[in-house]
Order: sequence, then structure tokens, then C-alpha cells
Amino acid sequence: PTPWSRPSDTPSPPQLVVRPVRFRAAARVAPNTELIVTRGPPRPVPSRRTTRPMGEYVPVPVRRLPGLGRELTPEARFWRKFKATVTLKHLATTTIIALAPQQFAVNASMHVTVYDLPSCREARTLNCFKSPVHSLSFRNDGQLLAAGDDVGDVHLLQPTKRTALAIMKGGHSRAVHAMAWAGDSKQHLASGADDGVIAIWDIGARAVRTTLSGHTDRVRALAGYEAESALLASCGHDHTARLWDARSGKCVLTLSHAQPVESVLVLPGGALVATAAGNGVYVWDLVSGGGALASTR
Repeated sequence: PTPWSRPSDTPSPPQLVVRPVRFRAAARVAPNTELIVTRGPPRPVPSRRTTRPMGEYVPVPVRRLPGLGRELTPEARFWRKFKATVTLKHLATTTIIALAPQQFAVNASMHVTVYDLPSCREARTLNCFKSPVHSLSFRNDGQLLAAGDDVGDVHLLQPTKRTALAIMKGGHSRAVHAMAWAGDSKQHLASGADDGVIAIWDIGARAVRTTLSGHTDRVRALAGYEAESALLASCGHDHTARLWDARSGKCVLTLSHAQPVESVLVLPGGALVATAAGNGVYVWDLVSGGGALASTR
């Protein structure tokens, strides 16, 4: 109180006022942490124990199961000994390889590439075709190469030149997928096509000499006899392989299969013929009238 104030003017003692105070909700506290009470809101404080950051992970051991334990057959071990020494790349899919004594040819769509042996170096590329090539065959002396295209034409080429010597037309109406020289003859060429027709060509006259009709589906492979140029073996998708006499134009033997026949091969001596149908290979004895000797199925 001031000196001039009266006793009644003396201020009363302060009163205690209680007001409700809202406390903030405490945040969730992670395990292994401690709380320190301060004047501010509670905050979690990490303990002395070190925790693993979220970016790290614990590697899980991979359990390796044992193999099937399949043993390799003697044939599989034999083929695994061979390794590719040269890889030749092409611009398109290759479907046929023709071999000659000193070279070989490979098709790739409308291109045919000739390589030298044994270096496997590219000698030249033949670009004289207007449609994809489906079949190739070298003559025995390697001086002439025959090729069948997608429209049914047969091309005669020299491996040393880039242009065709001749284009023989009129023998087929569909793609030519099979080609073979008639034995040791240098003037007769056989071709088989998707129309089921086999044509025997006279190279000198550039014309069809004989037509062999008997296949009811596509002809897929041809094989000539080395000792006899008049005999010819063929196979196709009509489930048959046939033996022909080119002089008379008649089929002398028919070998029936359960599946389409993709390839035929006349073994040395001419008494045995091998065919491939489905996933099996068959060997036939021509001397006994076409009996099956063995098969891989």
C-alpha cells in the first residue's frame, strides 16, 4: 500500500485460478527407446542400441536343390566332344546347305553365299534371285550349282560368277524344295516341288526331259544313285518314300510311313535307303523288296 492509501484500499491477496489444460497426445514410441520429460512435447530418444536402417536387408540363404541325376548316353557324350569353331551369321534364316569338294553354299532368303573350304571364308554372295531360295545342290565336280526358288524356277549358277547361267521355267507351279543331280551324270538334274511333281531336266536343252508323277503332297527331298543315273529316290508329305526309274518315268517301289517324310538318303552300294519321318530314322532293304531293317523309334 502507498502512504496515502487507506486500509480499505489495501489489495486483496491473489487468488488461485485453476483452468483445464489440454495435453498433446504423445506420439507412438518405438520399442527399445526411452522418453525424456522436458518442457516441450515428449519426443522419442533412441537408446544406445543401434538399429538397422530401413535401406538395408538381411540376405536369405538360397537353398539349392539336387539335380535330376540324369546320366548322359554314350551317343550324347560323343556329340558333346564336337565344338563350333566358326560361326557364320546371315541376314535371314538359313534352311539348306549344299556341299562340294572345295566349297559349300548356304541360302538366306533371296541370297546365296558361297564359302571356301577348309578356311570357311566367304568367297562371294549371289544376289541374282527375285524370290526366296528353298533348295541348293552342287554337281559332283563342284563347277555348277542348282537352286530352286519360291515361284517354281530352277537356276543354274557357276560359283565363280554372280549372275545365273540359265533360269529354267515350266517344270513346277509352286516352290521347289528338293534338288538332286542324277547320279554321275553332268547333264541331268532332278527337282521336286510343293505341287507333288518331280521334273528331270536336260541341262543342255534347258528343258524338262521327264516328269515323275505319283506323290499326292509336297516333295521334300531327292537322292540320286551314284552308280545308276536312271534311278532316283524321293520322299514327301504324303507319308511315302518312292524309288523311280527315270527312263520309264514309273515308280518301282513305295515305302509307306506313319508320318510325313522329310528326308531320304541312298546309302553307298545302293542296296539300303534311309528315311526320316517324325522323330524317327528308318533303314530299308531294297534287295528284299523294301523291308524295314532298323529304326530309332
